[in-house]
Amino acid sequence: MLLLFEDGLLKIIAIKEDYKGGSFTSSRIKTQGKFDFKYGIIEVRARVPEGKGTWPAAWMLGSNITTVGWPQCGEIDIVEHVGKELNTVYGTLHYPERSGGNADGSKLIIKNATTEFHIYKVDWSESSIRIYVDDKLIHEMKNSPNIPFHHNFFIILNLAMGGNFGGPIDENIQKALYEVDYVRVYQKNK
Repeated sequence: MLLLFEDGLLKIIAIKEDYKGGSFTSSRIKTQGKFDFKYGIIEVRARVPEGKGTWPAAWMLGSNITTVGWPQCGEIDIVEHVGKELNTVYGTLHYPERSGGNADGSKLIIKNATTEFHIYKVDWSESSIRIYVDDKLIHEMKNSPNIPFHHNFFIILNLAMGGNFGGPIDENIQKALYEVDYVRVYQKNK
């Protein structure tokens, strides 16, 4: 597994190798216990890998996950891309009664997700959550007191291989690269 900074980019690399019963190693980076926040604009400029079975993501979890569990803590998927659906990106919200395969989200096909960098953004406020790709709105939901999006969240960047959503991994893949140029959080002064 490899996680490195090179040429100003965070590079998360999945490598085909046997490890503890799995056939790939990869990495993630998260701000849990170091940085969390409530409301704001979150931007991630990234290029996702190509290949069936790749599953890169930039997402957020409620900081209270250790006490209430998932999906009660809430989850905001800024972007997910599954290699089995080349150039299709997802923006999704998970919460009680709308999680897993029943989540609240949308997808968008962008012709060059794997060859160009794009800006994936969430505009999260007390009244709404909006998810964008290059400033194009792909999903919007009204935020209400009945759903868990009114407390602090932390950020996760990871590259998974396979899984229920990622699907079967192409046997020819030896390595996959997820590149992140930046993650920015903007909040209003209080």
